Amino acid sequence: MVLPRMDILLGGAIQDERKLVGARIVRNFMERLEKAPSASTPRIALPKGLMPAWIGSAVIPGDHKGQPWELPLGGMLHCLVSGRTGSGKSCLGRVLVEGLVVYEDLAILILDPRGQWAGLLWPEDRSEVLARYGSFGLEPGQARSFPFTYHGVGLNLGEPLPEDLKQLALGRRIVSFKGMDDRARCELFARILEEAFEANATAESGRPGLLVVVEEITLFLKKGVMDEAQEAAQHAELSVDRIAREGRKYGVNLLLPGQSSKDLSYAMASTRQNITTRVFMGNSDREIEYADEFLSRMIVSLPPGEAFVCNPEWGVVRIRVRPSLSKVHEPGEQEIRRVVGLPDPGRPPTAIRCRAGGA
Repeated sequence: MVLPRMDILLGGAIQDERKLVGARIVRNFMERLEKAPSASTPRIALPKGLMPAWIGSAVIPGDHKGQPWELPLGGMLHCLVSGRTGSGKSCLGRVLVEGLVVYEDLAILILDPRGQWAGLLWPEDRSEVLARYGSFGLEPGQARSFPFTYHGVGLNLGEPLPEDLKQLALGRRIVSFKGMDDRARCELFARILEEAFEANATAESGRPGLLVVVEEITLFLKKGVMDEAQEAAQHAELSVDRIAREGRKYGVNLLLPGQSSKDLSYAMASTRQNITTRVFMGNSDREIEYADEFLSRMIVSLPPGEAFVCNPEWGVVRIRVRPSLSKVHEPGEQEIRRVVGLPDPGRPPTAIRCRAGGA
């Protein structure tokens, strides 16, 4: 503690004579605040951290193309992506996962209530999306699928879940709950998260070892399910909260795409507090309460495919998300059957994967 009328001593020498220390601190703080970059003039230096993934380019005033920008998983920790339907949040989640598959020691577990992440098994082939590749230095021939093991538990597609759910914390896996009712979906979701956490909680880690992507998290929470599923959803909320609070030291990271930060109710306040990185895409006024701390009302006017990425380590950066290499769509049941097939009842189940080069 330094009182206003005391000398400031360091190593026995006077560093500052008696002055109004409190007043000087406030003045210096205000001077620094005035120089700090705002959301409209983002800090564009690439963040330094572990396991960077290229997700697009920084939006720079006067620069039509922008500077390539990477999001480091090691500095991201837990991340919440919010945006209205059509804002591009599903594409952002997809390109982040695509950029992280190069790290062979990183396990990726995608928990998908609707089935749209099955699109990872298809290369992008739509002309309107391929036409955007050139703006990011990509060629249409770079479109590809990705080798994820697919567990379509709700529709009995792909590989059955392993008896030991801890195995889901290994490799690259998609678990689709499409076709399950609210209670069954939330109960299985909670069990999977608990087992994935336990699989990684054997030793502390300074490097991410498991990324858990929870698509449309509202469909696993009490506010998004029927009355008869409230108890199961409560279980699911506790499972998410545990990873948010304790997962960091064991190398378990969360990526939570949803429509609004309000999806995480006040009962999940500790989950919100442990989310280090916020990604705001185009949204409505209901998200301004959370975005105002960073961006004021700027998210209302964001075009599709653009976002503000906010993290204490690198500040606020406005980015333009690159198009994905795989196909961001929700395939029908017959499409999934053609790609992943069904296990042969007469043979033990084996991993059913899509070839990395295409469907």
